[in-house]
Amino acid sequence: MATSHIDDLRSSFPSHFVDRDPVALSDELLRIPTEEPDQKTSQRRGDELDDDEPIFTREEKIEEREDSVEDALAQMPPDKGWEPVNDNLVGVFGGHPGGLTGDSSGPSSVFERLAFYLPFHMFPDWWGIYIFPEGIQRVRCELADVFHDHGIPPREQVRVAKRLLYHHEFYHHATESFATRLEAILNQPCYLNGFSPLYKATFGTAGCLEETCANSYAREKTIAKSVSPSIPKGQLRDAIDLWFRGAPPGYAEAEGSGSVWSKDLRASFYEKCLNSCLPLAGVPARSLGSAGVSAWSAAGYFDRGIGDVRSRIFYIIPKGSPFHSRLPADVRTCIKGRSFKQKLQTLNIARFQKQGGSHELWVPSSGGRPVPIPRHDGVDIPKGTMRGILRQLGARMSIEQFLAA
Repeated sequence: MATSHIDDLRSSFPSHFVDRDPVALSDELLRIPTEEPDQKTSQRRGDELDDDEPIFTREEKIEEREDSVEDALAQMPPDKGWEPVNDNLVGVFGGHPGGLTGDSSGPSSVFERLAFYLPFHMFPDWWGIYIFPEGIQRVRCELADVFHDHGIPPREQVRVAKRLLYHHEFYHHATESFATRLEAILNQPCYLNGFSPLYKATFGTAGCLEETCANSYAREKTIAKSVSPSIPKGQLRDAIDLWFRGAPPGYAEAEGSGSVWSKDLRASFYEKCLNSCLPLAGVPARSLGSAGVSAWSAAGYFDRGIGDVRSRIFYIIPKGSPFHSRLPADVRTCIKGRSFKQKLQTLNIARFQKQGGSHELWVPSSGGRPVPIPRHDGVDIPKGTMRGILRQLGARMSIEQFLAA
């Protein structure tokens, strides 16, 4: 399902969605798009681009989306850079499955203090996976012994930590995708009135199967696709499970769940999710038997991600934070997508042509090939990205002239 289909669902079933996109905090946060950790540069296509792919050089993409943040992290010892979660952010981005959690006095094993997921049912513009750079530092601390024992360089440590956080939050997206498919069948707001209340009622207990499954999924994906093959998979599994052992209820139950978690835990979790929604449609809940377990095992596509979440992965950095000051000036000098596009029109550089998936197509006023520009108005466009877009649009001015105009 393309991102545009989510907008169609929102228009067709408005009672299934709400709008919690932040306004006041928008200018206080730097959102830097980043690649899916399993996607390697060598796997990307060559020079051909489609309507939904931004026209930047490969070098610019890597510099802006990975090097700027990940190099800064790799240059820091893993025990440096940790900042408590801001209470204001918790109020805006918390209170839903996978949402940001505060209470920094507890163990760091709660993933939603290190990264978090914003569902498209609640955040039409901001939805996606958000990773705190400080969260990556915390994971590096937790896995420091296994990294040290096998001589894993800092940059590779960052990539392993990023993969673990990404896959945990991706599972929250997969769960929301399952709810969306149920909504198409039951014509009920399953995510808002079923899945979300179930999560809130069980969070912090051993019955919070969504977090148990998310931890299990993240561990198995990280082990299967580790960017550090020099770490024996069994030792990496043991190190992650040791971390889980000290986690709060719900998270801790993932320890030792192994590669078979998807048969039993996933089946139990989705049966509970289904039962939270059936009463909305006036259908009685049902009990899970052996036949039910088999049925869920055969329904793997139910929680397949939709909306191309791979284009919705961000590093989130509060402006003025210690880590923000470590970023290159080209990355810290940014402009919101909304303001950038307004300037393009005001300065007669380009005009809007049509909307693609995660990007819009803009036509140079001087004529020429349409240029994709990030679609979402709240996304920060760094200086290097602006330079690439302006060059493709044929604008004869520097970044400084453009920003000052």
